[in-house]
Amino acid sequence: MAASRGYALLLPSRVLSEPETLESARAGQKPRGSSSGAPVTLHVYSVSGSQTVCKVNRFLSHLRTGAYHTAVEVHGKEWSYGYADKGSGVFCCPPKECDAHTYLYSLPMGHTQLLEQTVLALIGRMAKEWQGDDYDILRCNCCHFSHELLRRLGLGPLPKQFMSLASAGAALGDKAQAMSSIRSSLVEVTKSQRISSSSSNAAAVFR
Repeated sequence: MAASRGYALLLPSRVLSEPETLESARAGQKPRGSSSGAPVTLHVYSVSGSQTVCKVNRFLSHLRTGAYHTAVEVHGKEWSYGYADKGSGVFCCPPKECDAHTYLYSLPMGHTQLLEQTVLALIGRMAKEWQGDDYDILRCNCCHFSHELLRRLGLGPLPKQFMSLASAGAALGDKAQAMSSIRSSLVEVTKSQRISSSSSNAAAVFR
């Protein structure tokens, strides 16, 4: 679970109802003429604190890919997603201080016009959607969560290099699964043909 990895699971205690109209959605934004909005930052970590992974990522960075953990900071809190045995996989920690991974660098992603209360309500809804046992290293990981959170903040997309390794792995996994399915089908067909052939031979013997 998130807590067992040293993460502080700080989900919003009060979740607002989702805006039903454009007017109610605008009510959660900064008024026109105010400052440019709250800065949003993407924090990038090397997956785990392993020196081996860090070295591999330094090599993969030249190919514009790698195994990264990403998190989004907004209104002074860093949000991300990870595996949990039960409950939400969404968690919060102080910016740049995710204990399970090695901090690398940060990327400014722009400014959101959403007020802090509205952002907390948004993350509260996402916490219900992003359950910990749905985590999949290739198809549903922290980078996918960061991409979706940025989108809902009116920003993004997440830079491609943080999604490319997972996408490639998922594609290879799909191909491997398809090949495995084809092999299984061929085996079944071959078995059926053998059984049919054996039955025919047996019938010929007993005639």
